[in-house]
Amino acid sequence: MGKYLSMSLRVKRSNRKGYGSFTFGYTARFICAYLLKLTMLSVEKCPICGGEIVIKEVDKLLRGGNHTAILKVSAEVCLSCGERLYSVETVRKFAKIRQQLQREETQEFQPMGQSFRVGLSAPGG
Repeated sequence: MGKYLSMSLRVKRSNRKGYGSFTFGYTARFICAYLLKLTMLSVEKCPICGGEIVIKEVDKLLRGGNHTAILKVSAEVCLSCGERLYSVETVRKFAKIRQQLQREETQEFQPMGQSFRVGLSAPGG
């Protein structure tokens, strides 16, 4: 549990129209979703926008080092903003798989084609 709670929050201060509000980046939303699941709260509405939540099978991309894994997992998904909430068990599996990717312990994973980095030039350039 401490591993997730010690992750740094990426919070950007919004200076639009002089308001002192904060917009939370992906990491902060991920931790909020994790903490909601950790406390076993029943989430009926999205914690980000208040939209309706449904359970869906989703594809999740995980990166570690130079490797990427694609997982099909169950998540609670907001129908309005698309925010995804994962179970504690699923989040723990994500962490384990990221570590395996980072350490290049990929022998138990099934290869799926190749990946390519493509540089796009600016328009007119």
